[in-house]
Order: sequence, then structure tokens, then C-alpha cells
Amino acid sequence: MTDTDALQRYARSRDPEAFSCLVQRYQQMVYAACFRRLGQESDAQDMTQEIFLKLARSAGDIGQSGGSLAGWLHRCAATTSIDLVRREARRRARGGAAAAPESDDVSSSGWNQVRQALDEALSELPDAERDLVIQRYLVGRPQSELAEEAGVSASMMSRRVRAAVDTLRDRLNAKG
Repeated sequence: MTDTDALQRYARSRDPEAFSCLVQRYQQMVYAACFRRLGQESDAQDMTQEIFLKLARSAGDIGQSGGSLAGWLHRCAATTSIDLVRREARRRARGGAAAAPESDDVSSSGWNQVRQALDEALSELPDAERDLVIQRYLVGRPQSELAEEAGVSASMMSRRVRAAVDTLRDRLNAKG
């Protein structure tokens, strides 16, 4: 079942099998995007659930915007996670809650900068290139499957993916 089929089926009849298909396909990618921003397993798990609740509420609108589901989920994970980080910072500034300790292996400032730069650079890519990078590297779909879905040869898909990665690399280099 394609993403479009599953989205339409879920939007039309709230088919749990269609929604489950989407969750299984994208749960790891959404979790990873949340974890890169938040650095805490429990926060990333909570955000992942929140993202899929948003998907359940917005399923009928996503396909109409012309973008892909993977791109929508990645963008939603990044922005929702950023919103949580900002809310927590405001709460700490008001003295309402102690900062949650982060583990040393995840919280190094260098890795935090890389995470943030990667998500920002991904969000700045044109939709088609962002979708290719997300589908290939964050979801883990093989190029042959992407090529078949797009109706192009494997070598053409390879060139498209390489061009998208080159654009991402250029954006990351521009950020330092």
C-alpha cells in the first residue's frame, strides 16, 4: 500500500490497518528526528506519539498540499520538538521546573549543533530533494524501490539522490 493509498483510506474511513501501515513505515524516522532535537528517549517517544496524533487529525489535508508524507512528518517532528524545547526553556526561565539532566554522550554541544544544522538544512531543501533524502536515508528505502515508484531507471534515481545529497552537503557547508 502506497503512502497516498494509506492516507486516503485512513482519511475516508479511519481504517486502522491503513494508519498502522503508515506508523510502521515512518515511526523510526519520526523518533530519530525528535531524538536529534530533544536528546531524551522519553521526550522523543512522547513527541513521536504526538506527531502521529497530528497525522491522524490531518490525514485528509496532507495529500492535498502536494508534498509527501515523509516530508510532512519530518517537518512536523522538527517543529514540534523545537516547540517543546522552547516551552521547557520558558518554564525554566520562570523557575517553574528544573532542567532535565541530559546524558553526556548525547548532550555534547558539537553534536547538538550538528543535529540542529542537519534538520535545518533538510527543511530548507526543495520538497522533491528533501523527500528523496528522507525516504532513502531516514526511512531506509532502497533506490530501486524509489525508482520504480517514480517511474524512472535506477541510474536516474541514483543521480537524483546524489544531487539531493550534494545540495544538502552544500547547505551544511554553508552553515559551517
